[in-house]
Amino acid sequence: MIGPPPAGARALEIGCGTGPVSCHVAARGYDVLGVDLSLTAIRMAERFAAEQHLPARFALHDVLELPGENLFDLIVDGHCLHCIAYADRARLLATVRRLLKPGGAVIVETMPRHPTIRFDDHFLLGDKGGLWRRCSDRNAEDTRVIDGEGVHPNRRILAPEALDEELRCAGFVVEWSLTVVEERPGDPQNYQAILR
Repeated sequence: MIGPPPAGARALEIGCGTGPVSCHVAARGYDVLGVDLSLTAIRMAERFAAEQHLPARFALHDVLELPGENLFDLIVDGHCLHCIAYADRARLLATVRRLLKPGGAVIVETMPRHPTIRFDDHFLLGDKGGLWRRCSDRNAEDTRVIDGEGVHPNRRILAPEALDEELRCAGFVVEWSLTVVEERPGDPQNYQAILR
C-alpha cells in the first residue's frame, strides 16, 4: 500500500496498460501520468479513470523515449521490465533514474525466473533468461535460430538474485525485495522491489 504523498507529488507508471495501478496511485493523492505503447490500452485506462472519478492522466509513449529529468517522486513499473528483452533494459533503467527526483522511490513488479516456471509449446526459455516465441519465418527481423528453431525475443525473465544485481548495477539501492510465489506450481511468480 502506498502512503499519502507530500503535496504536489507526481507519479509515473511505465507500461500502464489499462490503468488500474495508475488509478490506485491517483486515489492516494499523487498527480499520476501513465504511459504505454498501446493506444487501445490508453483509451481503456482513460475510461477506467473516468469511471472511478480519478484524475489520472494517460499518454501514448515509448518508455525508452520519455523526455525530462527529476520530474517524478514515485515511478511504478507494473510488469514493464520483463517485456524489455535486450540492451534496452539498461536504457529503460537509465531513463527511470533520470526521471526520478532525488529522494524519490521506484516500485517494480516483474516476472522472475524460478525452477518450476512453465510456458506452453509456443515458447522457449533460454539459459540466460531470454523467453523466445517460436516462429516459422526465419527471415523476419529479430529472428534468431536456437536449437534449429526460428525464434523471436518475447521477454527477459531473470532469477530474483539476478534482478537485484541488475537493479544495483543500474545505480539503484534495492531497499526491499520479495518474490511472491503463486499457488499453482509452474505459474509465473512476482518479483517486487522498492528502489531508491
